[in-house]
Amino acid sequence: MGPNEQQRPDGGPDGVWFSVHWDGRTATTSGTPAWQQRTPGQDHLVRWTWDGTRLTLATGRLGMLPLYYWSHDRGIVVATSIGQLLRLGAPRALDWDALGVFLQVGWYQGESTPFVAIRVAPPGCSGWWQDGRLQLSGGPMVAPAGPAIGRPEAIASYTRLFAEAIEETAPGSRPIILPLSGGRDSRHILLELARVGAPPRTCLTYGAARNHPEWRAAHLLTAYVGVEHRFIPLPPYTPALESRKGAMTDYGTDEHLHYVTLTDAVARVRDEVGGEPVLYDGIAGDILSAGLFLAPDKIESAARGDWRRLARQVMAPRDNRRVLHPDVAARVPPLTSTIDRIAAELERHAGAANPVSSYYFWNRTRREIALAPLRMFAGIISVQTPFLHPPLFDWLAQLPTSVVQDQTLHTATIRAAYPHAADVPYADAFTWKPPSAPSWATIAGLARDALREQMTNGRSNPLRLRHATLVPLFAAGRIHGRHAWAAKYWLRRVYYLRALGAALSGDLDGEAAPEPDASVAQIG
Repeated sequence: MGPNEQQRPDGGPDGVWFSVHWDGRTATTSGTPAWQQRTPGQDHLVRWTWDGTRLTLATGRLGMLPLYYWSHDRGIVVATSIGQLLRLGAPRALDWDALGVFLQVGWYQGESTPFVAIRVAPPGCSGWWQDGRLQLSGGPMVAPAGPAIGRPEAIASYTRLFAEAIEETAPGSRPIILPLSGGRDSRHILLELARVGAPPRTCLTYGAARNHPEWRAAHLLTAYVGVEHRFIPLPPYTPALESRKGAMTDYGTDEHLHYVTLTDAVARVRDEVGGEPVLYDGIAGDILSAGLFLAPDKIESAARGDWRRLARQVMAPRDNRRVLHPDVAARVPPLTSTIDRIAAELERHAGAANPVSSYYFWNRTRREIALAPLRMFAGIISVQTPFLHPPLFDWLAQLPTSVVQDQTLHTATIRAAYPHAADVPYADAFTWKPPSAPSWATIAGLARDALREQMTNGRSNPLRLRHATLVPLFAAGRIHGRHAWAAKYWLRRVYYLRALGAALSGDLDGEAAPEPDASVAQIG
């Protein structure tokens, strides 16, 4: 690929794949033998190449584009989506250890997935499979602290490096689409694009209503800059929408439901504007420069090297196995084992300039947040992620905790770089009273699910839930505002677990999975 060639789409929810069946002497292959997906100017890469005897694998050093694989004693299958591996015969057995971690933190750590047989290649992967042997290397780049730096110098360096990131990723005459929130990351992108004379063709903001703070702040900003702004209304949570999201995100998150609707909107705008548009996304600006999730108790635990204490601070305060049916919950490891796994992953970041943010970046940002821009969006449009531009990322990653812990560096940088826009408010300047949730119809549907599971003895979904706990929780959220957040939190988890349970039952994308291709069925 030439230096200016944009990444190829990843095949959408179905993905691209290649399989090798090994009988001990010869290899039989099917699928796409050579594949490369990359973003010029970025470290985003997925590549595999089959030369007739050896399958060579590689990922970008940040590992943001997922490369999934199923390696077994009769060969290997690689793909850009988990759904494709399941269709090709990968075992659907759950990784209960990984699910235990997911229930407590909301993402899959390291290279784990919901399925014990399926893994994701590590960041910076360089590996191969040949004659029944698989060898992979790679892992997170734990950046040690750089030299001491004062606030004025940090702001100046951030301003310069971000401007370079926009300049080096600019798509020339191709139109730009920008999903715009009321926060810092996408605002920084918009203001810099406008400064260099390359404003987006349109900005998209999703929300439940036009009086939502995200829309109000974003609309004021687009009016100030003078670019088109479109409102994307969000549909309600539904099992069907969650099932589609599960396939699009490889069952890797209980978030991103709104990105299904936003992805559809991006596809419509892409076709409307023509000219091979490029989408800009602000992934990682918050975790790298705004001190997201940094709190004094977490910083103290990391400084002391008390990884088990930090693990308890990172995860949910209560044992979330309680939402599972007792028969299912019994298969999830005890909470002490989950704490050990989280602590072990945290300790991998002990040498980082900012161990807390390093853990979140390489696990939450890489494994969950990146699924939106670099899995959902990247399947339909070229994507640029300026906060991950190599020189800027390397500089941000080496900033000591002390530079970002007050959570004001990004705001101060934007104010210094674009003083003319300093009076345009952020979303947090507005108040918002969210509607009660979930609806009574949703609660009634969950009650019906409970009855159906009881009548079928759990055959309708192998991930049975403890509805006796959930239905009262959701009813409390509907009646009492103080319980609304917890109800919304668990509604997300309920829909996620139902979609994952459907995948375990062989129901992908909301419909029965097709029979595996005969050429690869033998390796299942």
